[in-house]
Amino acid sequence: DGMLSMGGKSMQLACGDAVYSLPFAMHLGYGILHDDESVSWSDRLAQCAAEYRRLAALELERQSFKLDGVFVGVTDTVAVASELDLLNKPLSKEELMFVLSARAQELSGIDRNQQRDRRLLVHAARVLLLEAVV
Repeated sequence: DGMLSMGGKSMQLACGDAVYSLPFAMHLGYGILHDDESVSWSDRLAQCAAEYRRLAALELERQSFKLDGVFVGVTDTVAVASELDLLNKPLSKEELMFVLSARAQELSGIDRNQQRDRRLLVHAARVLLLEAVV
C-alpha cells in the first residue's frame, strides 16, 4: 500500500519503505496548455499528455518503481478528486483511469474562453498528469 503526492513542480510516490520522486508535475503541463494559443486546444492537450507520459516512462525506467496495493492520494490529488466528485470513494486503477480519460475527453471540448481560465488550465494539467502516472 502507498500514497501519491502531487504538487506544482514534483510528485512523490511511496509504497512500503520505497519512496520515489518524479521531477515534474502540474506546472509543466500548465505551461504547455497556457503558452501557445496559436496551437489548437486539442493539440495542446495531446502535447501535454504525451509529455507527461514520456517523462513518467523515463522515471519508471530510471527508478524501477515497484508499486502495488491500495494508494491514497494527498495534496493536489485531493483537489482533482474533489472536482471529479471522487473524495473518499475507493476506486480500482481501471476505474480511476476510466474517470480520468473521460474527463480528459470532456476537456477537449471546452470553448476558447474556458481555455483561458487559469483554474481550468490547472485542473486540466492535473487530470492529464494523474492519467499519465496512474
